[in-house]
Amino acid sequence: MNLHIIQKQVDALDLCLSYTHEHDPLIITSRFLSELIMNPKCIEGRKVFILQNDLEASGLSNRLNHFNIINYPEFIELSLTYNKVVTW
Repeated sequence: MNLHIIQKQVDALDLCLSYTHEHDPLIITSRFLSELIMNPKCIEGRKVFILQNDLEASGLSNRLNHFNIINYPEFIELSLTYNKVVTW
């Protein structure tokens, strides 16, 4: 399995979801947190991680706290766990 980090392109989440396996986990960064609220079905059945600092900075903690919230050391640990890390 590969770990996918959604952070760069405007359409990164859509591209990632159309080219990846449903079992591949995703890390969603600040720029894309609002998409999780506007279109929650797009990531249905996916393992989703959100960086704690991004979540706190967005002010959306109370609306996205059901996802896996991770800190930077956990982010590094995740990136070392998977075969590949792909940044979108």
